[in-house]
Amino acid sequence: MPNLRVSGILLLPYLVLATGCDRVPPLRPYDRPLDKELTQAEAEPLVIVGVAEGDQKIGRLVASPVSPGTRLQLHQVTVHVENVLRGSIPEHTITLYYFAFEYLNTPHLPLIFGKAPSRRLIALRKDGGVYRAAIDGWNCAPRIATGAHPGYKPDPNASALQYEVELSLSRSEGPVDDGDFADAIRVRAGFGQESTAIEKLRHLALTESGKVKWAACAWLRQYSGMTIDESLRGRARDSMKAAGCSCRGSGASVVCE
Repeated sequence: MPNLRVSGILLLPYLVLATGCDRVPPLRPYDRPLDKELTQAEAEPLVIVGVAEGDQKIGRLVASPVSPGTRLQLHQVTVHVENVLRGSIPEHTITLYYFAFEYLNTPHLPLIFGKAPSRRLIALRKDGGVYRAAIDGWNCAPRIATGAHPGYKPDPNASALQYEVELSLSRSEGPVDDGDFADAIRVRAGFGQESTAIEKLRHLALTESGKVKWAACAWLRQYSGMTIDESLRGRARDSMKAAGCSCRGSGASVVCE
């Protein structure tokens, strides 16, 4: 018969390790209103691009301190870091924590990663020795559908929005689905940063074909009629002419082919 006392002593370290692995960090939801949340996300000292996977819920549902009647769920997700755009993160793989809404049928895009791998631009911070997303509930980790960008070295003082526009309007070195690329152009090209967006769209209209080219042409057509600086409108018109963009319609009805 085995010595139960000895077996218990040998088993104890494994129980301690298992308990430590399952421990939920003592994080609390932010108590900032949404407008201050968005401002804070832009100011975060850490911004990365990474592939997130294995999202899972941990801990219990908690009440939102800023939205009465709303509950938040703490999640953890593994992120394989590809680019550190602002700040310093020495690890190649991190565990990221974030609070998501209990129900995701929200009027604005909610923050959720999911278990399947997805490339994201993430604003984050260090909190209590762990990494957590810069915003609770709302999306501060947009998808990057244009593949990995290993040589991308932006201005560290640029906004996260500029990073998003530059990455979403640039083809990567690896394989990219043209349908996803065209969708990214339709969504991200209108996020401001007009000067950067027009230059990126010009390059795409001149060098791409098919869905990607026509998505770029459509946004150049939009910019050519927007209430922005005349020099930018002129740049958009010149880019369309140089790329041979053939477009009709206006506003949301622009079609290029």
